[in-house]
Amino acid sequence: MKRIFLCILLTLSLVNLFAEQIDGPANIRKEPKGLKFISLYDKVEVTCTEIENDWYKIGFDVKLTKEQYEQSKITIPAGTKLYNIKGKLIGEALIDLTFSHKMMGGPKNNRWYGVEWTGYTFKSNIRPESIPEIELGELLMKYKGNLNKSQFKDYLKQHGFRDSGLLKRFDKGFEEYMIYENWIDDPSPMDRIRLIFKNEILIAIIHTRDIKVDYLQSDNLTRGRKMMMISKMTGEDSAAFWEMNVRSYDGVD
Repeated sequence: MKRIFLCILLTLSLVNLFAEQIDGPANIRKEPKGLKFISLYDKVEVTCTEIENDWYKIGFDVKLTKEQYEQSKITIPAGTKLYNIKGKLIGEALIDLTFSHKMMGGPKNNRWYGVEWTGYTFKSNIRPESIPEIELGELLMKYKGNLNKSQFKDYLKQHGFRDSGLLKRFDKGFEEYMIYENWIDDPSPMDRIRLIFKNEILIAIIHTRDIKVDYLQSDNLTRGRKMMMISKMTGEDSAAFWEMNVRSYDGVD
């Protein structure tokens, strides 16, 4: 069961198009200000939790050989170059890395083997331009009063947004794009940011992390999410839209 669970985690990290990037090389520590155990190279993609006291908890995958995977306990010596599941060089071990938890491909892909690491890195080690909330706030300020889909085309592509469709079962007129929250806090992540358009106009944003915009307000929605209303609606329409978004998470895990 544990192995299946870890495989699910790895699959999520592979299919999720969005990731923050390291501004490196950067030291990864076991705890904030703690022991350095891995160095990650510049522009390596990682998943990040929300920043806390200037530190990010990050996650990334490291490829193993079939022989390593078949061992009950693995030690990767200090100085070993590390590759991700896709075979890209991502960094090196700073100390001997010893572990027993492993992952492999699912039933349709048993050709790769790996392990997922989590650690901590200081805020300056994550490229600001790879943090989607920062650029989103800048776009909202730049195009204030003219927030149509064309203004967000490059942003959606750059950060790997994908169709959501959570609201389509209630109203097919909505068009939604989302990125997932990190898999460290939630192994079955839901949306981290969801942009909702209607008739090509941005009408609302669902988000889990702060977006710095001085002319818009966010209110708690459900399940740790907030909603930032862009378009003005009448009281009745606003209440119906709010309830629709709450109900859209029914059955979502």
